[in-house]
Amino acid sequence: MAWASGRRELFSTALDGKLARIADVKGKSLITWTTAVGNIDEVDACEGDTVLVKTPGAVGATLVALARATGKETGRVDGVRGW
Repeated sequence: MAWASGRRELFSTALDGKLARIADVKGKSLITWTTAVGNIDEVDACEGDTVLVKTPGAVGATLVALARATGKETGRVDGVRGW
């Protein structure tokens, strides 16, 4: 799966459960980071410096916040029942 954000970047998942950010760097499309997040239901990368990833959980979903520039996890909420 892939998600476009409208910022000259693309987010894509791999079979190994990683999310990758592909962005324009000096006129070339490059993978700027990858991070392991597991199975992905949804990605919200439309605005701001944070990318939100929804993953399935045992009781409700898990929302993971990633820094857009680095892919590092900045927050996590488990057991989300609606989003």
